[in-house]
Amino acid sequence: MQIRLINKGSLDTISGGYLYNKHIFEGLQKRGYSIHYTDQFTDKKDTIDMVDSLVIVDYMNHRADLDKTLVLIHQVPHNFNLNHPNLHQLQFIVTGKNAKNKLVKHWKISPQNIKVIEPGIESNWQIKQHHNSQPKNILMVANYLPKKGYQLLLPILEKIKDLDWNVTAYGNQDFDPNFFHHLNEQIKKSPFASKIRLNAPINRTALNQTYIHADVLLHCSENETYGMAIAEAIQTKLPCIMYQTGNWEAFEASGWVKVVQSYQADEFAEAIRHFFLHPKFLVDKTSSTNNLMRTWNSVVKDVEYLIQETYNN
Repeated sequence: MQIRLINKGSLDTISGGYLYNKHIFEGLQKRGYSIHYTDQFTDKKDTIDMVDSLVIVDYMNHRADLDKTLVLIHQVPHNFNLNHPNLHQLQFIVTGKNAKNKLVKHWKISPQNIKVIEPGIESNWQIKQHHNSQPKNILMVANYLPKKGYQLLLPILEKIKDLDWNVTAYGNQDFDPNFFHHLNEQIKKSPFASKIRLNAPINRTALNQTYIHADVLLHCSENETYGMAIAEAIQTKLPCIMYQTGNWEAFEASGWVKVVQSYQADEFAEAIRHFFLHPKFLVDKTSSTNNLMRTWNSVVKDVEYLIQETYNN
């Protein structure tokens, strides 16, 4: 079976969506599928197209026939063509139930055409064994983009300046270099310059260790379909503070997450303050996180089953 994974940019690009796509690509290859990664919308013959949401709008502008086309929704496109005559032919993969609900409610997509396949994590992912009684180390894992909430960072920190903390962030600087430069300059001019480190991406093993050594993950994304950094932190048993977006309901149920319901610096700051003063409210857990433990092998199996069920009948 011939499959094309269609997107722009390198498959090794550091982001949650690209990581998901890469694991699918490599996993299907290992299962004997002929899969090709491309940014071209050329005609297909006896081929299944798996199209990333970053390029689905352009793809639909080039193609009238949408048969045997799976759309990987990592970001919900704003200018999606709901009037395409063959829209009903599309099958969608989303990473969370909230994303599925949005497609049904706002795009009027049939629920039968949408499959929720949540991301996974490495099978050798390590778990945090110790939690500090006096938290200090705040971690952020998100690319340097406005939608990731970095513009709230300094206002948040201003409201907890009486506490002892440091912030370490990891993200891709290349998606929006102007935004990163502006953010970096603001931090340099702030009174917190020595307490904030903006780092480039690191490999998965090193990132796992970073989660282990942190005290809390601060996740300020305003709108997303899942929140892979949160899932990784939960699996590490690292407490998290996040906004009410993505897969927040399942994350909150894990017991490791404090959900901020109002997207305001005051709300994030208050949540951090409460955690710093009362860390046990997110640390003393009797609930297991095993229900969120999901390997990438399971993800690929789910995608393979969907392909076979949908296109082999």
